[in-house]
Amino acid sequence: MSSVTLQIEASPQAVAQVSAKLILEALHSADGPFSIALAGGSTPRRLYEELATQPEAPWAKARLFLGDERALPLGHADRNSTMVERTLVRPLGLDTSQVFLPTAGQEDLHAAAEDYEAQLLAVAGHPPRLDIVLLGMGGDGHTASLFPGHSAPSGWVAAVSAPEETAAARRITLTAASLISAKRVFVLVTGASKAQRLADVFEGRDEGPLAQILEGRSTETRLIVDMAATARLGTHKED
Repeated sequence: MSSVTLQIEASPQAVAQVSAKLILEALHSADGPFSIALAGGSTPRRLYEELATQPEAPWAKARLFLGDERALPLGHADRNSTMVERTLVRPLGLDTSQVFLPTAGQEDLHAAAEDYEAQLLAVAGHPPRLDIVLLGMGGDGHTASLFPGHSAPSGWVAAVSAPEETAAARRITLTAASLISAKRVFVLVTGASKAQRLADVFEGRDEGPLAQILEGRSTETRLIVDMAATARLGTHKED
């Protein structure tokens, strides 16, 4: 995976701080509107809290999307948008016109995905070239709402179903095609529970969605991880 930079930091907080620095540098250098797809989860939450301490940054340029969302009503505690609103949008006082959210609570999820795709293309072009995409990685290898063992959805945004045991199985997600076409992708991975999966992805033993996205990219791509998540790197031995 020679096109991917592995960046190892001491702790989850350090991962958040480094990621915030990279985003702010890109935001400051942008000549016009700056589009970014945000991720859910505890490590991104730390990142957004870091970003919210920099209100003097040129946030008026920012256009915020979500990499994926659960089909729950607006304001629900389990929606990614609720966490983003609390940790980033409100603290920075961003205008609602800068924030693009899928209407994932509506019954017709495919119509919601089509609407969100239209919003994405209107801002990021066709194909969509988001300035930055933030991704995480689940212990099962999923990223955004793209899950191992599920067929890859077509288009740029799709209505998908998570595994039955997953909370809020009905979801909207950016597809692998959207993620591959982004200008920059930062994958944030922390914790020992992700170590084996990270090693499998980075060392070419995993064929899941994150591995496919990383393999498909040709522009800036970083795996920004903490020490605990690297515990299994280089430990695999062939039988």
